[in-house]
Amino acid sequence: MTEIRYIKPFSTERNKYGYPNIGFEYNKCINELPDDCWVVLMDQDVLPLTSDFGNHVSEIIEANQHLDLIGCMTNRVGINQLCVSKELFNETDITVHISKSKELWSLNGMKTEPFNLVPGYFMLFRKSLWQKVGGFPEFDITFDRVFSNKVIKSGGKIGTATGLYLFHLYRFGEINPKQSVKHLVKTMKPQR
Repeated sequence: MTEIRYIKPFSTERNKYGYPNIGFEYNKCINELPDDCWVVLMDQDVLPLTSDFGNHVSEIIEANQHLDLIGCMTNRVGINQLCVSKELFNETDITVHISKSKELWSLNGMKTEPFNLVPGYFMLFRKSLWQKVGGFPEFDITFDRVFSNKVIKSGGKIGTATGLYLFHLYRFGEINPKQSVKHLVKTMKPQR
């Protein structure tokens, strides 16, 4: 039986520029997990939409042993290919998203498509891959790009699970969410 661990780390530590040390938190949490388990790493602002989400993740793993790093579909992210539709980007009715999640699973199930990046809102990988590529970079808000690039450079394969859909707040309410990183850069309080 495949061992899967779900984590949603958060970092309150900041460097002198105000960048969070999310890479350190990810590495610390993953280091504590059992050897060679599968890791489901999710942002704080994502929501699985069905009660069988964990079963779907397990089935995706079993059907895609050829992949090292797997992402999924969503409503909001800065990569258009991973957004199901423009109509869902600002949709506030959660029942619409639940219906879309069920529809995508029904249509695509465990299918994956090759891709070159897995954004940090949902990353699925083995702990051994994380060890192989040296973990996540510290104090780097592009941690997901860096990690994906290291996987590719190590000969790993990346894909997107087209039947798995998560609701993602992704800078909800911002006029230009792709450019809005103020939530990632916090002004440091003067030390006394």
